[in-house]
Amino acid sequence: MLKTFLLLTVLAFSIACGGSGAANSKPAGEQPMPVGALMNEYKTSKDAMVAKYTGKNLTIVGYTTTAPMMPKTADEIGILIIQEKGGDTLNAMTCHFKLADKADFEGVKGDERVVLNGTFSDDISTGLKQCKRIKVE
Repeated sequence: MLKTFLLLTVLAFSIACGGSGAANSKPAGEQPMPVGALMNEYKTSKDAMVAKYTGKNLTIVGYTTTAPMMPKTADEIGILIIQEKGGDTLNAMTCHFKLADKADFEGVKGDERVVLNGTFSDDISTGLKQCKRIKVE
């Protein structure tokens, strides 16, 4: 049953990404990638997933775990953590944003569904760098 679920998740994720592995900017109207599907791919094969997405622009959707940690100076990075609704906090991604983007993240609270866009990186933590908030739902 778990194998079937994982296979369906990977298949759905593959279809959402166009099946070719090209995850650059998505065409207008295309659905964002669920953070849970992305993190399941990471758990299945970290090296393959990191090679596939590092440096790529991704649009993802998930739920905030808490309000973001806001940067106070230009040298600091703001952080927002997202995961699947009710998901495992060890299966979460971070969204790293700069002081210049602080206004986009003000008012975001915990347990809100958000759509984010940024460049995938796995250097400090698995997440999006230069992250932008597309919308809160």
